[in-house]
Amino acid sequence: MGRIYNSIKRIFEKNDEYATKLIEDFITLVTFEDTYLMKKMIYTNKKVSFSLRKSGDDMFIDCINFGILISPNDEVSIHT
Repeated sequence: MGRIYNSIKRIFEKNDEYATKLIEDFITLVTFEDTYLMKKMIYTNKKVSFSLRKSGDDMFIDCINFGILISPNDEVSIHT
Protein backbone atom coordinates (compact mmCIF):
# COMPACT_ATOMS: atom_id res chain seq x y z
CA MET A 1 0.00 0.00 0.00
CA GLY A 2 1.11 3.51 -0.77
CA ARG A 3 1.96 6.40 1.46
CA ILE A 4 -0.79 8.73 0.24
CA TYR A 5 -3.43 6.02 0.59
CA ASN A 6 -2.35 5.09 4.12
CA SER A 7 -2.26 8.75 5.19
CA ILE A 8 -5.73 9.45 3.80
CA LYS A 9 -7.02 6.27 5.46
CA ARG A 10 -5.66 7.39 8.87
CA ILE A 11 -7.21 10.82 8.36
CA PHE A 12 -10.52 9.13 7.51
CA GLU A 13 -10.39 7.22 10.79
CA LYS A 14 -9.46 10.28 12.90
CA ASN A 15 -11.83 12.83 11.36
CA ASP A 16 -10.72 15.88 13.40
CA GLU A 17 -10.11 19.55 12.53
CA TYR A 18 -6.41 19.13 11.77
CA ALA A 19 -7.17 16.19 9.47
CA THR A 20 -9.75 18.30 7.66
CA LYS A 21 -7.14 20.99 7.00
CA LEU A 22 -4.76 18.36 5.58
CA ILE A 23 -7.43 17.11 3.16
CA GLU A 24 -8.17 20.69 2.06
CA ASP A 25 -4.46 21.21 1.36
CA PHE A 26 -4.31 17.93 -0.59
CA ILE A 27 -7.30 18.97 -2.74
CA THR A 28 -5.65 22.31 -3.43
CA LEU A 29 -2.39 20.60 -4.41
CA VAL A 30 -4.10 18.20 -6.79
CA THR A 31 -6.17 20.91 -8.50
CA PHE A 32 -3.65 23.78 -8.32
CA GLU A 33 -2.87 24.24 -12.03
CA ASP A 34 -6.23 23.10 -13.40
CA THR A 35 -8.40 26.22 -13.72
CA TYR A 36 -11.41 24.13 -14.75
CA LEU A 37 -11.37 22.23 -11.44
CA MET A 38 -10.56 25.34 -9.41
CA LYS A 39 -13.73 26.97 -10.78
CA LYS A 40 -15.75 23.88 -9.85
CA MET A 41 -14.60 23.89 -6.21
CA ILE A 42 -17.25 25.00 -3.73
CA TYR A 43 -16.20 27.01 -0.69
CA THR A 44 -18.16 27.38 2.53
CA ASN A 45 -16.83 29.87 5.09
CA LYS A 46 -13.54 30.11 3.13
CA LYS A 47 -13.03 26.34 3.38
CA VAL A 48 -13.24 23.74 0.64
CA SER A 49 -16.47 21.78 0.86
CA PHE A 50 -15.79 18.02 0.64
CA SER A 51 -16.58 14.65 2.14
CA LEU A 52 -14.20 11.72 2.56
CA ARG A 53 -15.51 8.22 1.92
CA LYS A 54 -14.18 4.72 1.55
CA SER A 55 -15.21 3.06 -1.70
CA GLY A 56 -14.23 -0.60 -1.54
CA ASP A 57 -10.46 -0.56 -1.14
CA ASP A 58 -10.17 2.98 -2.53
CA MET A 59 -10.48 6.29 -0.71
CA PHE A 60 -12.79 8.83 -2.36
CA ILE A 61 -12.76 12.58 -1.72
CA ASP A 62 -16.08 13.97 -2.93
CA CYS A 63 -15.70 17.68 -3.75
CA ILE A 64 -19.37 17.95 -4.85
CA ASN A 65 -18.65 18.90 -8.49
CA PHE A 66 -15.77 16.44 -8.93
CA GLY A 67 -14.12 13.60 -7.07
CA ILE A 68 -10.59 12.44 -6.29
CA LEU A 69 -10.04 8.69 -6.09
CA ILE A 70 -6.93 7.27 -4.41
CA SER A 71 -6.16 3.58 -4.89
CA PRO A 72 -4.07 1.46 -2.49
CA ASN A 73 -1.19 1.73 -4.98
CA ASP A 74 -1.21 5.57 -4.75
CA GLU A 75 -2.84 6.03 -8.13
CA VAL A 76 -4.68 9.36 -7.92
CA SER A 77 -7.45 10.01 -10.44
CA ILE A 78 -9.84 12.91 -10.76
CA HIS A 79 -13.41 12.30 -11.93
CA THR A 80 -15.64 15.13 -13.16
